[in-house]
Amino acid sequence: GGYDLLASNYDFEDSHEPSATELEQMVLPSLLYYLDGLRVGVIGLGNVSSLNSIYDESNSMGIRVLEPEDVLPEQAAILRSQGADIVIALSHMGLHEDQHFARTVPGIDLVMGGHHHIATRPPIVVTNEASGRQVPVVHSGAFSKFVGRLDLVIRDGEILSYDHVLRPVAN
Repeated sequence: GGYDLLASNYDFEDSHEPSATELEQMVLPSLLYYLDGLRVGVIGLGNVSSLNSIYDESNSMGIRVLEPEDVLPEQAAILRSQGADIVIALSHMGLHEDQHFARTVPGIDLVMGGHHHIATRPPIVVTNEASGRQVPVVHSGAFSKFVGRLDLVIRDGEILSYDHVLRPVAN
């Protein structure tokens, strides 16, 4: 049961330190999922604006923020080396940042994001500067107003087509 916690841009204090939390063992940077014969790599990006005092040296949370531009290509390469057919950035950084990652980070095929409570209808498609590939960026809004569904057609590690639907949630 449950779900995985992913955040590649958080560097947690070593859990063996006496004052450390157990976050290092609970949150992973990325994971490879096996879904009906497809190997899907997912890289998590956690929001940093809601972490009070995270930039303070005396931060009691024991978290150091890493730059997404550094960790995304590194994690994408790790997932590809593990056999990922497709790599998804699962982000809580915001639409502007997600579009930036889709445009500049090599190895990302799709960005599924959130944070600014925006629902993209249709998804925003960004051309990656390194690969020339089209990278869809999807956001499904906030406050349980919609459930987003994204269906992909993938062949040889490339998204050939997709269909994104926002379904309203009845109150």
